[in-house]
Amino acid sequence: MAGFLGWRALVRRGVPAPAGVAIAAVVLAALGGCVRHREAKAGPWTVAALPRPYYGLVAVGIGQRVFMANGLVRLSVADVTRRVDILNVGSGQWSVARLSQPRRNMAGAAVGSYVVFVGGSGSRGNSSRRIDVCDVATGKWSTAQLPYALDSPAAVGIGKLAIIAGGYGGRDNSFSDAVYFFNPATGTLRRGGRLSQARTGMAATVVGHYALFGGGSSGTGFSDVVDIWNSKTGEWSAARLSVPRDMLAATSVGDMALFAGGDCATGNGASAAVDIFHAATEKWTTARLSQPRFNLAATSVGRYAIFAGGCGPNGTDSRVVDIFDSKNGKWSTARLSQARNDPAAATAGGEAIFAGGITRGGKPSAVVDIFRPAK
Repeated sequence: MAGFLGWRALVRRGVPAPAGVAIAAVVLAALGGCVRHREAKAGPWTVAALPRPYYGLVAVGIGQRVFMANGLVRLSVADVTRRVDILNVGSGQWSVARLSQPRRNMAGAAVGSYVVFVGGSGSRGNSSRRIDVCDVATGKWSTAQLPYALDSPAAVGIGKLAIIAGGYGGRDNSFSDAVYFFNPATGTLRRGGRLSQARTGMAATVVGHYALFGGGSSGTGFSDVVDIWNSKTGEWSAARLSVPRDMLAATSVGDMALFAGGDCATGNGASAAVDIFHAATEKWTTARLSQPRFNLAATSVGRYAIFAGGCGPNGTDSRVVDIFDSKNGKWSTARLSQARNDPAAATAGGEAIFAGGITRGGKPSAVVDIFRPAK
């Protein structure tokens, strides 16, 4: 996720923040205690290229296509765009669409045959109320509005709804605990309750009939809260991560939701923790990434949950890919073709896509690493 969290990551890597962005720089200490994982043989990797180098992308996979919006080409708060790059993984062809309003720090989700991009901020740092919706079946775009502007919210699709939660802004222009249910087919929006803790920078995923929003940053620091919505009962509950952290990544595979990595307040900052929610039992277990890191990307394809890139030891860009096989419960590793921080991830057409990010010297990347599981 891009935003003030992304700028904090850049400062930690030695890249100066642009004027007007106030961030407290943190120095990473030396890394120790990595977990040994075997090298992956799960399937082949290929490499493609974005139409232009980007970081801060929000990627949403649906059918055979990946929609990539929010991309930034320069390290500038003013560098916002309406552009949406769309990759058809079947043909390998790119197309371009336009958002109704240029902005960054959005959330994205797929809901049925719809792609939804929500919230964000403009070139002056002003938060947005806008919701952009693409009906993939017809190719038509439409818009809706949040009641209040939100920068860096989280969003997931479950059933016919996009659940939009948290962020920064809202009525009080502070950390938000608001939750909204948006139906893109009808364009209707309603309140969906409140998070148990107001925060931004959460990782979100759906497994079974549960939507989970974990970690993030609140007004008091990093969060270990996981807010869980049960779509069968319509009720909210809460759990705890093993380590409070933000800039973590989440994805689901089988009956498991995994929250991995992140930036934490202890030790060297980067975390290797993986918290796993088992939907069948509603129990939690833990695991470890092979390398502690934050600002990593996550997606799932087939039986695999994949965590790629990020900011690793001593603030360096990471090439590491951790792969969890839900069939046998084993972890393995692979390597991205290029080390980078803050890549975007999505799955479409049976392929896991890891696109863009920040490379050495704070330069945006055009690299797309593609993983297709072995049959």
